Amino acid sequence: MENVKEVKKMRELLEKYLKARGISVVEFAQEAEVSKTTIYDLLKGEKDATKIYANQAIKIAKAMNISVEELYGRKLPEPTPERKQESLTSDERVLLDVWRCATDAARESAMMVLRCNPAPVVKKETAM
Repeated sequence: MENVKEVKKMRELLEKYLKARGISVVEFAQEAEVSKTTIYDLLKGEKDATKIYANQAIKIAKAMNISVEELYGRKLPEPTPERKQESLTSDERVLLDVWRCATDAARESAMMVLRCNPAPVVKKETAM
């Protein structure tokens, strides 16, 4: 059911975007640097929006000047207050520094991987 909503949301967004800009699918595909077949299939609902490659989703979202989450019609989580730097472990600080240095495309790719792969459940006795 979730996939159907995402496909519909993406199709609606693409249709509105193309109409608002007054451009063709071919022109948009060239701007987004994806195949026109991909865009046509998304518009016709023949391509499952959750099955397109991460780099395609990133390119489409970037061409539309929106986030990948918005492209899929997902609401962004409410921002949470940041923890103080002192409360981070050394591994968390390294990860945060790497994240800050990453490009937008790298961050989007990482987020898509994280969303598609649920966090493993770690039992307390195996974590120690």
